[in-house]
Amino acid sequence: YGHLSQGLAIDANDPIRILDYQLPLKAKSDDASIGKVDLLALTSGDQLAVVELKYMPVGATVSRADTPLRAFLEGLAYCAILEADLESLQREAEEKFERPIAKKVPALVLLANSDYWKLYREPKVAGEWMGEMDRLALLVKDKLGIPVSYLSLKISDEPIRYEAQRPKFVWPPVIERAW
Repeated sequence: YGHLSQGLAIDANDPIRILDYQLPLKAKSDDASIGKVDLLALTSGDQLAVVELKYMPVGATVSRADTPLRAFLEGLAYCAILEADLESLQREAEEKFERPIAKKVPALVLLANSDYWKLYREPKVAGEWMGEMDRLALLVKDKLGIPVSYLSLKISDEPIRYEAQRPKFVWPPVIERAW
């Protein structure tokens, strides 16, 4: 992970550590309706976090990616699936990563590059959806105990190089609130 060994910061006080990527959630390979968690992470409070990643090419004017609402709902579904099997997931993660895992429903992090957020932020046709997304995040935290973060990953043209057949960030990525 190069610079990621210290974790990514959800905010100044809560770095997350990436544990796994493309984590399958289905019990059988023929269950196509259930996807994979993009990144499974651990917060500084030892709470699992589902990180839903979205990307938009620089300068794109049309989105082929999921909308922020769809990404939110998908991530929320993944949190529910993981919560249903939290005990065995905790045991497995504690064995594999030698870290305690809190007995809490996973947090949700929507992480996208700044061009993704910009494409959805600028057209006002959709109205003030960001305020509604914040309202949903507060409601989900209050009713379900799932903290939600919307984050923007600032990257440039060539942020990654390959060393020993592994990707490595050329510099630490800048992560900040999406809005």
